[in-house]
Amino acid sequence: MDVGALLKVFETWAGPVLVVVFFAFLGRVGYWVFVVSPRKVRRLVAGLSERGYEPVDPGEADLARAVERLSPVFPVSPCRDADVPPWRIVCAARRGFASARRYVVAVRRLQRDEVGESTSHSTLLLLERRELDLPGTFHLTPRRNPSRVQWEERYGAREVTRGLSDELSRCYEVRSADATELSPPEPLSRALVEACPLLERRDLFRFSRGVNLRFGPDGWGLSPSHDVHEPSELEPLLEVFDRVSAAVPARQA
Repeated sequence: MDVGALLKVFETWAGPVLVVVFFAFLGRVGYWVFVVSPRKVRRLVAGLSERGYEPVDPGEADLARAVERLSPVFPVSPCRDADVPPWRIVCAARRGFASARRYVVAVRRLQRDEVGESTSHSTLLLLERRELDLPGTFHLTPRRNPSRVQWEERYGAREVTRGLSDELSRCYEVRSADATELSPPEPLSRALVEACPLLERRDLFRFSRGVNLRFGPDGWGLSPSHDVHEPSELEPLLEVFDRVSAAVPARQA
């Protein structure tokens, strides 16, 4: 077969073949996003029973309030959406009592990305609902792995440096919409500094686009940029969760 004939065959079949390959790729991606990933996350969250957690109905009102009030700003925050859609709860587990309750919550939502395309995002939220003795609400993101959030433009959260320990200020960018000076208790600052080497690891998929933490009088939370699928990925996060939880000051009655 001469070159001309080969080119003619290529012109005839290249388009259909590329279309088939493209849709096959989309099918594999969709199967992972909507079938495999949720299945892995559900299995992982169910396994938390070994650590004293119990499953929670995704439609439970207390869980929905905790997700709404305590969730940190998602690290991959959209630039175009004026109203970010709420998280849809995939599955969840909790531990503790009504006055001090920890949640591990798998969530998902569709939102517009930086170029205006609708994108599916999912992550695993670690939340603790508890009355805390903290001076207002503030957010942290590791300086070496910052989240992609327009803090001032979208949330009115300005960077705070006054009152912070030198170590905490070196490790994290701290922001608040209602405070110009913050003095987190020394045990909390130390726990956050100790957690930073893990949270700033952009080479780990779950932190590859940043991580955010939120603290306030009603509790605190941590949000990586992606789902967690394996116990080996979740275990270090739970260790950070436990360490920081032990360091946050409870409000005295």
